[in-house]
Amino acid sequence: MEILSGRHTNRGQLNYAVPDALQLQRRIRRYNADSGIPHGDIVALALDTYLRAKSS
Repeated sequence: MEILSGRHTNRGQLNYAVPDALQLQRRIRRYNADSGIPHGDIVALALDTYLRAKSS
């Protein structure tokens, strides 16, 4: 969260096709509405958490 909340954090675009059945776009929009966390930050946090868990 510290990195994401940085005012001048450099960002890059991730473009990956994901299965429609996962309804990730809908779920991200819903989580954003519930939490106020920006869409890109939701994706960054989720992917970072997953990759950290898999590398340990």
